[in-house]
Amino acid sequence: RFQFFRLSGMDMVQTYVPNNGDKFEKWQHRCEWDEDMAEFLAARKRIYEKAGVVPVLLWCGDMNVARDYRDGTHWEQQHNDNSVYEWWTDEAMCSIKRDNNNNNNNTEKHFDNVGMASFTPAERRRFNTTLAREDFCDVWRELHPGGVTNANQLSVWDRPNWSWRCHLSKDSGKKSKYEGKGQRLDYFLLSPSSTMDRVESCEILGHGRLREGLFCGSDHCAVSLTLKG
Repeated sequence: RFQFFRLSGMDMVQTYVPNNGDKFEKWQHRCEWDEDMAEFLAARKRIYEKAGVVPVLLWCGDMNVARDYRDGTHWEQQHNDNSVYEWWTDEAMCSIKRDNNNNNNNTEKHFDNVGMASFTPAERRRFNTTLAREDFCDVWRELHPGGVTNANQLSVWDRPNWSWRCHLSKDSGKKSKYEGKGQRLDYFLLSPSSTMDRVESCEILGHGRLREGLFCGSDHCAVSLTLKG
């Protein structure tokens, strides 16, 4: 889904980005979508530059990608070598695993496609490259660089730092594989990044394993943005 609005002094794009899935056809579709979106953003800028002014752009929606390890639950820092363990890229947990024979022709198991959907290296790299090229600021992360740390004494992975939460098990007394885990997939992005001074607040309005707050029957919760003035 793609919607484009021209507002007074600001353009707005709202997207639902296709999920990366776990099959080559889905990865290819997602890659093409990312490339088309990057071209749209570049074309918009070129058109406005000819007119001598480029309005602020607000891009929001479900991007179906996590920018880095902080955007998924259940990671931990490995203090000995400063690395970070990411649950969502652990091959023991993932539906798509590396090709142990290092066969680069095996597209379905190439390193770029290893991991859970939204955490594979290829989609994360494309997303971050687009944000850097078009000078987007990730509003929520800018305001909460370390996440929400004091949230009514909620345990660390129950805090309102992730906008998607896994479904609970349908079997009473059992837990689903991903129960209690979450990802931050829904964003407000502002370009140029210097316009962050227009932002009053940005909050994730749901939390926890039981999907409390404004989930409203979905596995994604609402995210709010308030602009000054």
